[in-house]
This record gives sequence, structure tokens and C-alpha cells, in this order.
Amino acid sequence: MVKIRVGVVGCGSIGSEICKAIDSDVASGLDLGMELKFLIDTNPANIDRLCKSLTKTPDILKSDNTVG
Repeated sequence: MVKIRVGVVGCGSIGSEICKAIDSDVASGLDLGMELKFLIDTNPANIDRLCKSLTKTPDILKSDNTVG
């Protein structure tokens, strides 16, 4: 099965729940075909906190707060 690679922008409450759902799906063996590929957030503390709660750490992208 080809996995859908998912990137999450924003690691606050909603983004964290999405990441944890994808991560727990893989950890539990259900495998709905998604892989958490990358995270990006303007607050590095949010990324650090979230990564500590995941079984597999995705790639981290840096944000420079640029819009557009």
C-alpha cells in the first residue's frame, strides 16, 4: 500500500491532535495508509513538545514567519 505523506502546519492543539492520531494509528498497527512526514510551527517549543509525544519523529521545517 502506498502511504499518503502528511505535513502539518501548526503544532498547537488541533495540529497536535492530528499528529497524535496519525502516530497512534501506525503504532497500534491499524495503518490507515498515512505517514507523518513533516511539521512546521513558528514556535519551536510547540514542535519540541509534540515530538516528545510521538513514537516516530517527523522532519522539522523552520518557519521564518513570512506570509505570502
